[in-house]
Amino acid sequence: MGRHEGSCLGSLRFKIAFPFTALVVIALLLLGIVAVERGMKTLTERAKESQSILAHALADTLGNLLKDKLSLLEGIVQLRSVKQMDPAWMDQEIGTARTMERGVTSFIVLDHNGTVVSFVDHPEHVGKSLAMREYFQVARNEGRRFFSDSILTLDKTITVAVSMPIVDQLGERVGVLVATFDVHHENFNQVIHDAEIGSRGHAFLVDRQGIVISHPETRRSLEQQNFSQYAPVRETMSLKSGVVTYDFEGIAMLAAFTPVTPSGWGVVVQQPLADANAPAMHLRNIIMAVMLFSAIAAALMGLLVSTRITAPLSRLEAVARTIGAGNLEEPVPGIRGGEIGTLARTLEAMRLSLKDSAVQRTQAYEALQASEERYRRIIETTEEGIWLTDRQWKTSYVNSRLERMLGYEPGEMLGRHIEEFMDDEGRLLAREKMAGRESGMPGTYEFKLVRRDGSELWAMVSTSPVVSASGQFEGALAMLTDITQHKQAEEELKERDDRFKKLSSHVPGMIYQFKRRPDGTYCVPFTTDAVREIFGCTPEAVREDYSPIAGVISAEDWGGVIRSIGESAASMTIWQCTFRVQVPGRPVRWMLGNSTPERLDDGSIVWHGFITDVTERKQAGEALIRSEERYGRLFEDAVLGIFRSTPTGSLVDANPALAVMFGFESPAQMKDSVGNLAGVYDDPARRKEIVQRLLETRKPVRTEGRFLRRDGTSFIGNIHLWTVRDEHDNILHIEGFVEDITERKLAEEAIEQLRRQNELILNSVGEGILGLDVEGRHTFVNSAAMGMLGFEPAELIGRRGHDMYHHTRESGDRFPEEECPIYQSYRSGRACSLTQATFWRKDGSSFPVRYSCAPLIEGGKVLGAVVAFRDITRQRQIEEEKDRLTAQLAQAQKMEAIGTLAGGIAHDFNNILGIIMGYAEIANLDLPFDSSAKESIAEVLKATRRARGLTAQILTFSRKHVQEKRPLRTVPVVKEALKLLRATLPTTVEIRGEIDLPEGEDLTLGDPTQIHQILMNLSTNAAHAMREHGGILSVFLTQVAFDPANDAGVMGLSPGRYLRLTVQDTGHGMDRTVLDRIFDPYFTTKGSGEGTGLGLAVVHGIVKNCNGAITVHSKPGAGTVFHVHLPKLEREASSIEVAPVSIATGSESVIVVDDEEKLVIAIKRMLEYLGYKVTAMTSSVATLSLFRQQPEGFDVMITDYTMPGMTGIDLAREIIGIRPDFPIILCTGFSEEISEDAVNSIGIRALLMKPVTLQRLAGTVRRVLEIA
Repeated sequence: MGRHEGSCLGSLRFKIAFPFTALVVIALLLLGIVAVERGMKTLTERAKESQSILAHALADTLGNLLKDKLSLLEGIVQLRSVKQMDPAWMDQEIGTARTMERGVTSFIVLDHNGTVVSFVDHPEHVGKSLAMREYFQVARNEGRRFFSDSILTLDKTITVAVSMPIVDQLGERVGVLVATFDVHHENFNQVIHDAEIGSRGHAFLVDRQGIVISHPETRRSLEQQNFSQYAPVRETMSLKSGVVTYDFEGIAMLAAFTPVTPSGWGVVVQQPLADANAPAMHLRNIIMAVMLFSAIAAALMGLLVSTRITAPLSRLEAVARTIGAGNLEEPVPGIRGGEIGTLARTLEAMRLSLKDSAVQRTQAYEALQASEERYRRIIETTEEGIWLTDRQWKTSYVNSRLERMLGYEPGEMLGRHIEEFMDDEGRLLAREKMAGRESGMPGTYEFKLVRRDGSELWAMVSTSPVVSASGQFEGALAMLTDITQHKQAEEELKERDDRFKKLSSHVPGMIYQFKRRPDGTYCVPFTTDAVREIFGCTPEAVREDYSPIAGVISAEDWGGVIRSIGESAASMTIWQCTFRVQVPGRPVRWMLGNSTPERLDDGSIVWHGFITDVTERKQAGEALIRSEERYGRLFEDAVLGIFRSTPTGSLVDANPALAVMFGFESPAQMKDSVGNLAGVYDDPARRKEIVQRLLETRKPVRTEGRFLRRDGTSFIGNIHLWTVRDEHDNILHIEGFVEDITERKLAEEAIEQLRRQNELILNSVGEGILGLDVEGRHTFVNSAAMGMLGFEPAELIGRRGHDMYHHTRESGDRFPEEECPIYQSYRSGRACSLTQATFWRKDGSSFPVRYSCAPLIEGGKVLGAVVAFRDITRQRQIEEEKDRLTAQLAQAQKMEAIGTLAGGIAHDFNNILGIIMGYAEIANLDLPFDSSAKESIAEVLKATRRARGLTAQILTFSRKHVQEKRPLRTVPVVKEALKLLRATLPTTVEIRGEIDLPEGEDLTLGDPTQIHQILMNLSTNAAHAMREHGGILSVFLTQVAFDPANDAGVMGLSPGRYLRLTVQDTGHGMDRTVLDRIFDPYFTTKGSGEGTGLGLAVVHGIVKNCNGAITVHSKPGAGTVFHVHLPKLEREASSIEVAPVSIATGSESVIVVDDEEKLVIAIKRMLEYLGYKVTAMTSSVATLSLFRQQPEGFDVMITDYTMPGMTGIDLAREIIGIRPDFPIILCTGFSEEISEDAVNSIGIRALLMKPVTLQRLAGTVRRVLEIA
C-alpha cells in the first residue's frame, strides 16, 4: 500500500492534478464569494443604468417632439402677417401651418394686452381676453417660450399649451402665439406606453407640478393624479436626474428620473425592486450551484486539467482578441467549470453587454438622424428661401426653395460669395447691410438679386447674425420671400398712372378731386396739370390748401361758388357753377365747374369732377342777349301781338308786333313762314289743349305758354283766345293776342333769388340778427339768433320779443318794455348800442350780450328796427381769467421776494448750524462712552439735523436747493410730528394716532423733513377746520397693496405695496366747489392774513415727487379725510441707511478758509480730531498770500463760497493757477450759480454743503486726497 501511494504521489499527473484540484477548489470558493458579491452589485447597477438610459432616451425623444412644436411656432412667429398682427393674412397662413402639424389642436394669437386676435378653429372667441393666463404673462413679460402644465378638458383629453412671444420688425414684443396639443392624441402616449422594463416595470410623464400627463394606466392621467409626494417626482420637479429607491403604493420601487427639456416636465422609469434584483439573486443561486458542482467534480477535472488547461485558454484568448477588434457577433465558446469557465462566462456577459450598448448607441444615432431629417424636410419644403453664410459671406447652405428661386442646380451655390448673385448696385447695398450684421444687428429689407439666367428677383430679406458661444460673429442666416410679382404690380400701377396723366393732359379742362375736411377746411388732393393753365398754380400747391385757387376766382363770384358747394354738400347732389377767373397777367376767363360729391367714412366730402373754360360760350350767350334787346326795341310800339287763325291753326292774319314777337320782319313773312300755329308753341300739343278747352267752355281762355320764335329761341307769353262765330254758331275763326312776359318772369325770379340770397347772407353771419316791425313783432330771425336764443322760427315770427328774451336784467329785476332801448328804437327811430346786457334763452338760462339796434326809416317814417347782438360769454371769461392771472402774478412776485429773503436767512442760519453741529459732534466724541451728557449732546445733534432740514425746505422754497430722496423710516417721523402737534394744537382738539405696521415695514423713499411737512400741513388745516367747536384729529399709518383690478390706475399709481398716511378730522367739511380747487396754488378758504393758499399745493407737489398719490373725501358737516399713498420699499433697502460707517482719518496738512470765525474754528477742531494738521484762515486774500509763500506746504484746501474781497471760486482759480494739481473742496450753504458740475469744470475736486457733519467732512477730505 505504501508503495502504491508513493508511486501515485510521485507521478507527474498526480503532482499536477492535486495542486490544480486544490487550487481550483480554493479559487472556486474565492471566486464564488467575489462573483456573488460583485455579480449582484453589477447586475443591480446595470438595472439602474438601464433604467437611467431608458429614462434619458425617453426624455430625449419627448424633448425632440416638443422641439418640433417649438420649431413650428418659431416659423409661424416669423411670418410677416404675424409680426404685423394682420388678422386677415394671419388666419390664412396659420391655417396652412395647422394642416402641416396634426398634433396641434389649435393656434391662438394674442395681442400685447392679451386679447385674442386670431383663433382659426374657434373664431367666436376672437376679442376675448386671456391676459391672466400664465403662458401669456411669461411669454409677454419675460420674452421667452413657455410650456403650460397639463389641463384636463371637458372631453377628457390632456391638453398642453405652448406660448412664444411675437416680436415685430423693430424688436418690440407685440403679442404672443399659443399652440395647444392633445398629449394623448400625439405620440407622447405611445412613447411612454412602449417603454417597458421587466415584467412589471413602466414609465410615466409628469408636469412641473407633479401632475401625471401620461401613464400606461390611462385613468391616472385622466384623474390628474398628483405624484409630487414621491421622491423621484420631487427630484425631477427640481430639474434633477438620478436613480432612487422608494415606496410606491406599498411596493418598493427602483426608479430612474430625468427632466424633459425644454418643457420642465419629468420622465420616471420604474420597476419593482424585487424585479430589478431578480437577475442578481438568480446569479447568486447559479454561482452557489456551480461552486458545489465544481467542488465535487474538482478531483475528476484535475485529471483532465493538465492536458486541457492550455487549449481553453487559447480559445478564450482568440475570442478576447476578436472582441477587442470590435467583432461582437462571435459568441464565447462554452467552457465548463473552474476559473476558465467563469472567465468564459464573464467574457460572454461582457460581449453581450457591449453588444447591447452598441445597439442602444445605434438606435440613438438613428433617432438623431430621424430628427435631423424632420428639420431638413421642414427647411426644404418651406416656401421661404433660406441662405446661410460663413464669416467670409460665402454660401455654406441654401435650401432647395432658394436654389429654385435663383435658378441654380442643387449644390451649385455652395462656397460662392453672396455678391456673385447681385448686380453692382446690389453689391454696394449688400456691403452696407453686411456691416450691420457683423455688428450683431438683425434687419429686414427689400433686395434685388440676379438669377442664373440674368433676370431680376426681388425678395423681402430677413437677416440675423450667427454668433458663437463667445459672442464672435460666425456668419449670417437669411430668409427670403419672393416679391417679384409684387414689384411688377407696382410698376404696372405706375405705368397706369402715367397713362392716366397722358390721357388727362389731352382732355379739355381740368379733372380734379375737391375735398372738404370735417373741420370745414378745403384742399384739392388731386388735379391734372391743366390747373396750371386755368388757375395759374401747380397741383402740389393746392394739395393741402385750396387758397391758391380761391385767390384767382372773382370776388364777385366767390360767394356764389362757396354757397353752391355748401348746398351740394347738404343735399349730396351734383355741384355745378359758372364763375370768373383772373390769373395775374391774363384776361378774365369764364369757367364751368361740374362734380359729384361723395361722403367718406371720416366725415369728409370729396367732389369728383372737371372744370372747363366756357368763355366763348358765355360771350355767345351775351351776344344773344344783345340780339334780344334789339328785338325788344321793336316791341316798343306794339306791346301785344294780335292774330287770327282758323280752328285748325292756319294763320289768317297778324299784326307787326306779333310778327316781331315771333321774329318775323312783317306779318306777311310770318304768314308765309308759319304753316300752322302749333309750330310756334314750344310743345305743339299745348295749342291743341288750349283750343280744346276754348271749344268746350265756349268762353275766352287766358293762359301762359312758351312759344318759339322764328330763330328757334323761345319766350314766355300770356295768350288770350276767344272764338268768332257766325249766326249759326259755327266757328269762323279764332282770335287772340299774345303778350311777351318773359322779362317780367325773369324779374320775378331775380327778385326771389335776391331775397333768398339776402336771407342766406343774414343766416351766415355769426351775430344774431332780428327784424322788428313798428309794433315790436319779429319779421325776420337769422340762424345765429335762433341758435343763441334756443327758439324755432315759428316761435318768434309775428311775436313780440321783449317778454321772450329781454325781460329781466342780470341782477334778476324785471323791467317794463317802455324802458327797453330796443323799444325806443323801433318806436321813436333812435339808434342805440349797449356793450353789456342780458338775454334769456328758451330754457330759462341767461347769457351776456353786446347789441346794437338801428331803426328802419323810409320817407321819414319809422317802419321798425334791426337788432344785431353777440354772445360775449367767452369774452367775459377771458377778462375774468386775465384778472385772476394778474392777481396770481402779483402774488408770485411777492412770494419770489420772500423766497429771496428766505434764501439769505437760510445761508446765515447754515453757518450758525455748522458751528453748533461741529462743536456738538466734537463734544460727543470727547465724552466717555457711558457719560450721561451724551444723551443731551445727541438731542442737540438731533435738533440741528431738524434745523438743517428746515433750512433745506427754505432753500427749496426759494428755488435755491433741491431736496434729495433717500430710504427712510416713516414711523419715527410720524411719532415726532404727533408729539409736536400735541404741544402746539389747542386742547379742544383731541389727537388720536394709530400705527399698524410690522417692525421694519415702514420704509419709503423721500426726505424726512418733507414727510414731516406733509403731516404738519394736513394736521394744522384739520385743526383750523375744528377751531370753533373742537373735535377729533385722527392720524393712521397702515400698509395697502394695489393691483390692476382696483383703484391704483384711477389714482395714477403703479400696482404694488404702499404706505397709507391718513389724516381725518371732524370739522365742517367742504363742498364740491372747494374740493375741485383744493390743490390749486394760492387757493384758500381762510380769511385775509390767515393763509397763503400754498400749503396743500406744496403737499401735493411733495407727494407727486415721491411717486405717490393724495386723495381727499369730504362733505359739508361730515368732516374731511386725506389719504397719502407713498411707495413702500422692501426691508433690504434700509441696509444702506443703517449700516455703520467708519470715520476716515488722516495726517495731511489742511488749510480751511471761511469768513465766519467760529465756523472756521469748529471745522479746524473737527479736522484736528481726525488727525489732520490744520491752518485756519478767515480772509481769502490772506489765504492766497500765504499759499503763494508756501505752495507745497499744504495737501488740501477747504474754502467757503461766499466771502468778502474774493469769493471761494476766485480763490480756487488763483490757487489752481499756482498749483494745478492741488485738491480744493468748496463749502457752501446755497448757490444759484454754482453746481457740482460747474465746480468740477473749474478744477475744484468736491462740493460740500453746509452745515457740515463730521462724517461727511471726513469722507470728503479723505476721498479728495486719495484721488489726488
